[in-house]
Amino acid sequence: MNLRLDLITELPALLKLPACVIFCLTMLVLAGCNTSGSANTAGSANSSCTVNCPTPLQAGGTGDLNVVKNLPPPSSAGNTDELRISENDLLSVDVFQVNDLDREVRVAFNGKISMPLIGDVDAAGLTLPELERRLESRYGEKYLQSPNVTVFLKESAGQQITMDGEFRKTGTLKVNNNSSLLKVVSRVGGLSSIGDNDKIFIYRTYDDGNKVAQYSITKIRKNVNLDPRVYGGDVIVAFASNTKIATQTLKQALGLAGLAAKGVATGGAL
Repeated sequence: MNLRLDLITELPALLKLPACVIFCLTMLVLAGCNTSGSANTAGSANSSCTVNCPTPLQAGGTGDLNVVKNLPPPSSAGNTDELRISENDLLSVDVFQVNDLDREVRVAFNGKISMPLIGDVDAAGLTLPELERRLESRYGEKYLQSPNVTVFLKESAGQQITMDGEFRKTGTLKVNNNSSLLKVVSRVGGLSSIGDNDKIFIYRTYDDGNKVAQYSITKIRKNVNLDPRVYGGDVIVAFASNTKIATQTLKQALGLAGLAAKGVATGGAL
C-alpha cells in the first residue's frame, strides 16, 4: 500500500477540521490504494492475454478431449481389411481370370449382394477378406476350381462425417478416400455470413479418446498450410468470428454436433 505521506505530515492540522471532512479525506486515500492494486492485477492478467487472444488454441486438454496441432490419421486408415461392410456400400468384385464374373455391386438393404451364377450372398457385417472367402467357397462348390476372388470397397455408406456450426448447410456428408477439408466445405456451400474461416475445428476419435485440431481455410487457400484429409466419423465445426475458443467451448460443440448427427435420418444426409 502506498501511503500518502503528505497527508500524514499534515495530520495535526487535519484533526482541527470537522469530522465529516476528515472522513471524506480518509475514504479518498483508501480508494486511491484500491485503484492502484486493481491496476496492478489487471496489468498482470493482460500479460497472459485474456482478451482477444490469438488463435490457434494451444495444444493440451483434459478429460476425453485433447487439443493437438494436427490430427493424425485414424487407426483404421488405409486398412480396409478391418472395415465391416454396410448396407448401401458399393463393392468391386474381381474374380481372377474370369472377367465375365467381375462386378460392381451395391449392398442391398437386406445386407445381400447379387452375383452371377451363385445369386444372393450375405455381405453386410463381414470384412472384405471374409466376403472374399465366402465368394470363393460359393464359386468353388460348382463352378470354378480354386477360385481367387478380390473385393474392393469403392464407396462406403459408413464413411460419413458431420458438418455443424456456421456452415451454410449442416448435417451428415458422405466422404471417400479423396475427401479433404476444402472439398467438404465447398460441398456444403461454404460458411455462413458470420462464420470464421480461421476457426474450423475437426474432431476425430481414437482408441485413447477424442482429439481436436484447429484449421484455417484462409491459410490452406494461400498454400500456407496443407489441405487435410477428412475421414469417416470426423466431426467438423465452424465457429462464428466473435466466438472465444476454450476447451470447454470445444467440448460443448462436440456434444451438440453429436446430437445433431443422431437426429439426421439416412435420407437427410447432404
